[in-house]
Amino acid sequence: MAVSYRDKYWLSQSSAFQHKVQASLMAACIAIQAEADTVAFHGERERYIAGILSSSAAFSDAVARHSIGAATDTNVINDATVNGTVALTDTATADTGAALVTDAHIDTAISGQFNDFFRTPGV
Repeated sequence: MAVSYRDKYWLSQSSAFQHKVQASLMAACIAIQAEADTVAFHGERERYIAGILSSSAAFSDAVARHSIGAATDTNVINDATVNGTVALTDTATADTGAALVTDAHIDTAISGQFNDFFRTPGV
């Protein structure tokens, strides 16, 4: 059996997975705010962070968006589905799969997709 969009959907809806994404997203925001101004799109990254940290509702919305994004990452979904051998079909299986996803894979997905969530100039 192969990984499906249904697997990715259910993983993104798992509160256990969203909690892990929340911690990773906050860590990314802190790291980005400390990066040099010379990093590509640093100003845009800081503005995006300011928006998502402006209220708990905005942060919650960002966690939901980044959870969907992270769930599409190959390493993340392969962790959750044991390389496509375990289907995620409901909240219980998604929570079980979420427990299998490594923090490092979530961090890599959040970091790698971060600039996809705002408009970058000239792109």
